[in-house]
Amino acid sequence: GPKMVLTPTYHVFNMYKVHKNATYIPVEISTPTITCGEYTVDAVSVTASRNADGFLNISLSNVDFKSEQKVTVALGEVKGAPKAQILCAAEPTAHNDFDNPDAVHPVDFTDFTVENGVLTVTLPAVSTATVTFR
Repeated sequence: GPKMVLTPTYHVFNMYKVHKNATYIPVEISTPTITCGEYTVDAVSVTASRNADGFLNISLSNVDFKSEQKVTVALGEVKGAPKAQILCAAEPTAHNDFDNPDAVHPVDFTDFTVENGVLTVTLPAVSTATVTFR
């Protein structure tokens, strides 16, 4: 019909599209692990790339349902003021539907610092953020 709902999954893919056709940059972070049944995963994952226009994009996802995670990423020399967006909600089960199509959507994000080439980000539980250096 005439209505359409953008799901949180759509928004995550939209936030990560900055990495399409970009040059992958290997990044290592130290993060706690989370165990669910027989599976253990890192609480935070990171993807970094530089696009053809020279923008450096760093995307981070915190899959911890209970805790925020503070992460540091060594960047080296970066120029310009970064901008960031985050996708998160008060409840991990929050979702968009026809009655509330914008319950979960990306917003501007400022809970990070950059000092001496090190990005420090505090990610709320169950969140995805992308930081872009122009």
